[in-house]
Amino acid sequence: MTETANARKIAFATFVRRALDEARATRAWSGTEVSRRTGVSRQTINRWVRGDWASDPEAERVVAFCEGLGLNPALAFAALRWDRTAAPRNAPA
Repeated sequence: MTETANARKIAFATFVRRALDEARATRAWSGTEVSRRTGVSRQTINRWVRGDWASDPEAERVVAFCEGLGLNPALAFAALRWDRTAAPRNAPA
């Protein structure tokens, strides 16, 4: 893994972890509730937190996660170093 890829994983994991911590602290949401509200499985969220992914997260899942938590997806895109004016590699056309 390149240093850049590792830095992106760490940045996105940090973003997801902070979002989860905020949801737990301000809304008392469990991991199950976050999954239900965002439509992103607990397994996927856990992989994101661990930085355990071989290819970029799917853009639609990242957007769903953010919107379900009331966050601007641009923050997640910045953590992933995705250019907001261009679609991520695996985004649907």
